[in-house]
Order: sequence, then structure tokens, then C-alpha cells
Amino acid sequence: MTIISNFPGSKAKGTAKGTALTQDVLKGKTFSGDAGVDLTGELYVGRGAVAPSELSPWTLRTSAADNYWSSVTYGNGLFVAVTFSGTGDGVMTSPDGIAWTLRTSAADNYWQSVAYGNGLFVAVAYSGTGNRVMTSPDGITWTLRTSAADNYWQSVTYGNGLFVAVAGSGTDNRVMTSPDGITWTLRISAMDNYWRSVTYGNGLFVAVA
Repeated sequence: MTIISNFPGSKAKGTAKGTALTQDVLKGKTFSGDAGVDLTGELYVGRGAVAPSELSPWTLRTSAADNYWSSVTYGNGLFVAVTFSGTGDGVMTSPDGIAWTLRTSAADNYWQSVAYGNGLFVAVAYSGTGNRVMTSPDGITWTLRTSAADNYWQSVTYGNGLFVAVAGSGTDNRVMTSPDGITWTLRISAMDNYWRSVTYGNGLFVAVA
């Protein structure tokens, strides 16, 4: 991407009008032309510059296996990720997000989502027969649990003392809830949409499809 700028010291070519505040540019606001990103990727705001490394401070890390990792969460001092591929290695954990260790999943289901709450990691799956939930107190040892239905469970979250999962299949039952991550109850979804994700905040569970 190239945005032209005529600020002193800018490497970008062309002419632009107006003045952009640093916070406006960094918040992603767009203008008719006031600050620029030149061909080398450096962002100039007025006379100052922000290096690409400061705008995108991400570093590649080595995963424990080249599986299709679908979800990650954090709890009790541990990052836990789950996958929908692999054989007997559907979980990886890390204390720091850098060094990862493979863990044995409770079953080779298509694990879609994992959440942490009330001292427990809970994962839900797209596949399986009566066993589309697994739980772990430490992210290492996992136990299969009976899902409320064999729906395509896509996402799970925890809030206000309750685990809530949403699904992409089922008829009037694309939500299930559990106070402990072990015993699950079907709930009537607002519509039979393909519910992809659910989260909790400000006293409200919100799901999107």
C-alpha cells in the first residue's frame, strides 16, 4: 500500500493536503492524504516516523506440530490450543506462548474451540458421537464428556459461572450450556443459523453466524 505525503523527511512521493494526528493514523482512520506509508513500509506522521516493527510487533513461533490449529485460550498460567487434525495430538500447551508441547487429546475429533473458566479448560468439537466435549484441569490430561447433541459445535466461552457453546447444525438446539463443563443442556437458539462464535462480556453472551 502507498499513501502519498509531502511532509518534510517523508520518502513517499506526491503531494497531500491536510494534517493527520498520530492517534488518527494509528487508529486506522483514512484521509484524502495526510500521512503516508511509503514503498518500504515505514509510516510517517508529520516529522516523526514509526517503524514497521512497531506497527506489527509479531514474531513467528514454532508450533508443536503442523496441525490445523483452530482455537487458543489462556488460563491458570497456560496457553492451550486445539486442532481439528492430527492423530492423538489434538492439543498443544505453552507457559509462555513461545515453546509449545504436544498433548494427547481425549479423542481425534475435529476440535473447533477451547475456553477456560472456573479452573477448567473446555473444548468442543465438530465431529464425534456423543463425545464432542473434552475437559482438562491442567491442559495436559483430557477427559471426554457427553455433548448435549451431536451438532457441529463451533465455539465455546465462559462467563457469569456458565460455559456456553454454539453450533452450525441442529434444529432449534444450536446452543448448549453447562455450569461445570461436564453436564450439558440444550437450549433453543434464536434461529437455525450457522453459529460460528460466541463470547461473553458486560453481562451478555453474544453469538455471530
